Amino acid sequence: MLLRRAAFRAGGRAPQRRGCVTGMPSREELLRLSTKDLKKLALKRQLQTSDCTEKAHIVDKILGEPAAKLETKTTTQTPFQTAAKMFSWREILVIAALLGYASYRMYTSSESSEVRDLRKLAAAGDSSACIALAKKLYAGEGTAAKPAEAFEIIRRAADAGDAWAQTEVGGMYCRGEGTVQNYPTGYKYFLLAAQQNNQNAMYNLAKLCEAGAGTDRDLKRAEKWRRKALEIRDFDSDSKAFA
Repeated sequence: MLLRRAAFRAGGRAPQRRGCVTGMPSREELLRLSTKDLKKLALKRQLQTSDCTEKAHIVDKILGEPAAKLETKTTTQTPFQTAAKMFSWREILVIAALLGYASYRMYTSSESSEVRDLRKLAAAGDSSACIALAKKLYAGEGTAAKPAEAFEIIRRAADAGDAWAQTEVGGMYCRGEGTVQNYPTGYKYFLLAAQQNNQNAMYNLAKLCEAGAGTDRDLKRAEKWRRKALEIRDFDSDSKAFA
């Protein structure tokens, strides 16, 4: 009906298209129709035209959509979903590994050769290399300061029983450096180091007992730790007090 109306307005008969099964008019024929007629035709084919501002857009939608198909809403996909459609799982794993390696190279490219060598030794299980690497990461020597990574390395050494590392971890917990501030946990590590006659740990235990931080306030216990620390001569100047 709409096609005949368009042909009538054009002053002729509607052309008969051979081999046309669906009876869909050509683009030129559709463009002769008014916007109102085009919207009616689109509605007949169950197409939404509310987002179309021009006749050409409506024509494109009529010609581009299959008959009797409702327009589906577009949904936003995450990058992972898009990648899953484009690549196989094996390819995604390879890409992820390459990206991880590139990130690691960028992370270590600004480090000195000494820090890189310490990393290799620490990865092989050398405890002295772990402590030396942690010191450099904490102080930012030969690399950018990375207190969080330094803390993790020192904590592993502390859990393995190293007194210096236990004192450092206790101080980092109390100062909140490289980790969340936690006085009770700091007190626990200081106590472990003090039991191995670490003088710095004893001084820090005295301060915590005096302030009542991480433990009950006890001046007598604080004085006891301070006197015990004075009896030890091997003071470690590399270790930091928590305050």
